[in-house]
Amino acid sequence: MKATVIASLTTALATALVSSAAFAQGTPAQDPPALPPVATSPAEKPAAEPVPAVAPVPEPVPEPVQPAVVVAAPPAAKSAGYDKGFFIKSDDGKFELKIKARVQALYNLTSKVANDDRSETGTFSIRRARLTLEGHVFGNKLNYKFQTDFGRGLVHLKDFTADAKVGDHVWIRAGQWKKPFSRQQVVSSANLELVDRAITDGAFHAGRDIGIAVHNDYEKSPKIEWVVGVFSGINEELPAFSGTTNPTTGAVTGSFGFTPKTTKPLLVARLGYNHNKIKGYGPEADLDGGALRAAVAVSGIVEFDADRNSLAEHRVQADFVVKNDGLSVSGAGYLMTAGTGVADNQGLTLAGVHVQGGYVVDKKWQPAARVALLKALGDNNAATVTDLNAGVNYYYHGNDAKVMFDLGLRKTGDASFGDDVRANVSMHLGF
Repeated sequence: MKATVIASLTTALATALVSSAAFAQGTPAQDPPALPPVATSPAEKPAAEPVPAVAPVPEPVPEPVQPAVVVAAPPAAKSAGYDKGFFIKSDDGKFELKIKARVQALYNLTSKVANDDRSETGTFSIRRARLTLEGHVFGNKLNYKFQTDFGRGLVHLKDFTADAKVGDHVWIRAGQWKKPFSRQQVVSSANLELVDRAITDGAFHAGRDIGIAVHNDYEKSPKIEWVVGVFSGINEELPAFSGTTNPTTGAVTGSFGFTPKTTKPLLVARLGYNHNKIKGYGPEADLDGGALRAAVAVSGIVEFDADRNSLAEHRVQADFVVKNDGLSVSGAGYLMTAGTGVADNQGLTLAGVHVQGGYVVDKKWQPAARVALLKALGDNNAATVTDLNAGVNYYYHGNDAKVMFDLGLRKTGDASFGDDVRANVSMHLGF
């Protein structure tokens, strides 16, 4: 063992001497053999490897902020204002009052021949001065209308009605209003295209009366319109004068009556068809223009002999109106019978017809013309009457502000057309 230790020491010493000698002589020494890696303790961790560089992530670009859309609240319903008349209504809309008014100033010139002598008469008058109040109460299922007239020096009631909706498109009306018999009568006098209605209107008693009726809002021209009612049988509008004349002095005694003195019930019915949303009882002139529109209707009046005067008159008529792009054509035919009872000994007594037309130019000017005829039948010996009318209108603001001029020639019996000449100038203002 000693010999081994000594040998090892001798070898190491010899190696060291050789290396020293080589260094001293400038000979580079060879690198010592690499030493094995030294184990580290658990507490000592090797240095972390370098992390490769990562390109910076660009910050997201914010989306453009859209301006908030503000939805405007619907305007609150007005409690007062103007809409084809001044109106006042409650906040909940259950009560409404609409106020309308119109005036018609008229100059009439008449030239007639009597006993081979011609005479002229010219007069100014307030032909119509109307005040109308209408609306609804307790909701829109109970409507009312009141109209009075201050024209011709009298103040009297024209219309006073109450309408109650009792079902789907079914109404009950009571009061005083125009009998639903003649289209031209139902059309307001403010909406005529000649100064006055045809002679057939008065001859067949197509005026106002007091009664009660069931209808489907026929005046608003639904596609199919209908109305059935019972009226008192007044053949002239109230107030009516009743009195006597002294044949010697000419003195007149009597009074005006505002209530029917007798009742002669009438059954009135009307059925019609309206095409393309025509306003069948609106303005006679086609001021709005538009595509072809038309309306037709038939109506009848049966008079009961309730006053026991052994006389009952029945009437029937058919009417129409056609409008197209400013052109308006309308007309009606009438028949009347009379007898000793409702169905006893009835015979034809009177026939009538009228046709009229007009054309609106630039919504301002309208020439219009009409022909009307009344012819006695049966035992009626009245002379045949023929009316010819022609005129021109200027619409300043539709039918609410217009000037009308017409000229009429009337032939009665064997007389000539020139024996009865009538000229009218009318100014109409309404709101």
